[in-house]
Amino acid sequence: MIQNLPTKSSKAFRGFTVLELVIAMAIVALFFGTAATFAIQRGNEDLMLLSSDVRSLASESKEAALQENRTKYIIFTPSAIWQSNDPDSEFNKELPHLSVKSEFTVSVRLDQEWITLNKDNPKVIWLFSSSGLCEEISLKLEADDASYEYDFHPLTAQIIIDESE
Repeated sequence: MIQNLPTKSSKAFRGFTVLELVIAMAIVALFFGTAATFAIQRGNEDLMLLSSDVRSLASESKEAALQENRTKYIIFTPSAIWQSNDPDSEFNKELPHLSVKSEFTVSVRLDQEWITLNKDNPKVIWLFSSSGLCEEISLKLEADDASYEYDFHPLTAQIIIDESE
């Protein structure tokens, strides 16, 4: 008795070869690797932008304190950073502010003590006097794979040490 064996031209399902599966998995891995790299770079860009905005806000606060001859404050919270005339002011979305993404960690060093902003430490205030002097402060902004750390000079409110990673 002769059996009918499937031939290459028959329409019977052959399945995938190991080579085809490996190529498909490589393409999927390449896609996810590219997407993850893009997401990480975007996070770094957002952190770098926040860092730059804080440096600009420090300069603006110093200049405003001198020009208006009154004390100015930069208020740091876990979700926002803003300038105010009142150290007890609460966050108001209607006023100009810098938003801090939930995946970022903000730490401030005053008097040689690092304070990481969270629900236990909800607010740190940086004072700029009407004479143009500010408190000596260090700022650390962190994300999963990047961090920016700055020491600000009390006379100029400019960065004196930049320890970005």
